Amino acid sequence: MQLQLKPRAAFLVFNFMLIFLMANAVWWFILMERVIDEKIEMSQELGASPEVIEHIYEQESSRQRMVMLEAVVFFLVLLAGLWMIYRTLVKQRELRQQQENFMMAITHELKTPLASINLYVDSLLTPEIAEQEKQDILPKIKHDVYRLMRQVENVLEVARHHGLTEKSSYESFDLSQLLGQRLDALNKFYTNVNYRLKTDIEESVRIYGDRRSIGKAIDLILENSLVHNEGRDIEIIVELSLNNNIISLNIGDNGCGVDKEELASIFDQFYRAGPELTRPSYGTGLGLYIAREIINSHGGTISVISDGPSKGIKFLIIIKRGKEH
Repeated sequence: MQLQLKPRAAFLVFNFMLIFLMANAVWWFILMERVIDEKIEMSQELGASPEVIEHIYEQESSRQRMVMLEAVVFFLVLLAGLWMIYRTLVKQRELRQQQENFMMAITHELKTPLASINLYVDSLLTPEIAEQEKQDILPKIKHDVYRLMRQVENVLEVARHHGLTEKSSYESFDLSQLLGQRLDALNKFYTNVNYRLKTDIEESVRIYGDRRSIGKAIDLILENSLVHNEGRDIEIIVELSLNNNIISLNIGDNGCGVDKEELASIFDQFYRAGPELTRPSYGTGLGLYIAREIINSHGGTISVISDGPSKGIKFLIIIKRGKEH
């Protein structure tokens, strides 16, 4: 039977073991002091000379120091082991909670657009529906299909970057052109967000890498701004530059922002802020994790800056241009 402890229970067990070990160490120290005293008293009763008593005291004190040193080393090793066990239990609990959140999120992400598509199809099959209403429904169906496809692609992308699928196909391509294409594609699927684009894109910035994967990373970062700012009027700022063979790509917005305490976890797999069932924005907690994995696989780095809620967010990508071998 597998032992499962909540973080609080694991912490209490760890503290109990720590106190128990410290109490044992104190008890052994007191016991050894008593042993020395008893030996000296016995030697005095037998009429031993002061020199012999002093020798006995030094000998026993030396033995005591040696035993105590071994006990301290053993105590530290055991304490380190207990700490590792405690951290493992806590991390297992956190991972299990993240996986449960992911299952809840992915279920919601698949069920909601399917239900919506089913409702739209039933409406299209209704004889009384006007032609104009049919034309209004079709883009909504396309948006829900796109949403389903993106979630499936995200799950497959995680497997791909865990080495479960074939390696990336690298080539030299125009990143400036690819970035422009991904920005143009935003208008096709995000009609619920009022956004403005402000760009400063250096022309003809070429990079050696996987064109599809880098395009995916760009899409995921852009979608992060759109998904979390539905109903808002926001500005998305995109900057691309090349300096000494180093490419800098910055994507930011002036939207809802992120708590500073969450910035360290924003790229974690399955991580999503807030309660899973009451969160207003959709998603599975995989998007930014995948973006980070893609950038890292190309030898680059991605970081995030936000001054807090309602103060926007900015992603900073630094990557070498590389060259074809």
